[in-house]
Amino acid sequence: MAARPESTDGGGSLTTLMHYAASSAGRKPRSFSPRDPCLGRDAETVDAELSRERFDDPSLGRYSGADRATPPVMARDRVRRMTARAEDGPVGVRGILFDFYDTLVHRGSLAAWVADSGGGDVAADERERVLAVLPDVWARAAARWPGSSWDLSPSEHRRAFTRVLREDGGCSPALARALYDSMPNQWQLAQGVAPLLTELCRNGLRIGIVSNIAIDIRPVLDQWGLLGQLDAVVLSFEVGMVKPDPAIFLLAAEAIGRHPAECLMVGDSPAIDGAASRVGMHSLIVPKGDAGPRLDAVAPLCGVTPT
Repeated sequence: MAARPESTDGGGSLTTLMHYAASSAGRKPRSFSPRDPCLGRDAETVDAELSRERFDDPSLGRYSGADRATPPVMARDRVRRMTARAEDGPVGVRGILFDFYDTLVHRGSLAAWVADSGGGDVAADERERVLAVLPDVWARAAARWPGSSWDLSPSEHRRAFTRVLREDGGCSPALARALYDSMPNQWQLAQGVAPLLTELCRNGLRIGIVSNIAIDIRPVLDQWGLLGQLDAVVLSFEVGMVKPDPAIFLLAAEAIGRHPAECLMVGDSPAIDGAASRVGMHSLIVPKGDAGPRLDAVAPLCGVTPT
């Protein structure tokens, strides 16, 4: 996919934001190459909405303001700059943003995951305890540490996962580490993802992923042959913010070169992914079927007839 020129809008560009967030967190920034989109809602309206938000509220992303790589005021200023650049936003879906886990991918067999991680060599009672905790390990972590910043830090991400398994499942440290390390091997594409992305690309839609995660998912996407179909991959630990923060949705829209009102956010969580509507995006919460997330409604909402 050909590289697009980076925006140079006097310090308010996506590249500037990402370099600031990455350097604040002590990370080497990754580069996006978005086109300059026409972004905007009524700036005063959005500013008033964001001024009422408590950016240090853990419910806005399971972390406190002190943990953020991007200061709250910068996020608000970023929204003001983006929204002030446009007059009337275009209508219709011309870009689509996908959540990753439980949207594009789902977990495979728990028993296979444990076995692949060396769990076949542990005592049967330990294996059963681990299997009981593994399905909701992240929900347990969220309940235990509601202000955690694990989606912003790979080390915190690993620590939260392994600690829940050890404390709630009696899991040995070695098995907990092995389960974390083998996690990407357990991800399976949801049914119909590959042909859906191909069809969306063929019809000229810009496509991105925006995910709360502290693991780089690009190698897996590349392995599946999907990375080349994406215009941007926006990961919370790289940009220093998490959904449902409005700023990450705006950043993702710019990353794919689309106005927020032209974007459809597709995910599994009404509270997290559905929050895209706060910046003027359409949103679709996918239902779960026996075979995983059901994405059959995506193409029709984008005006695309599957072939």
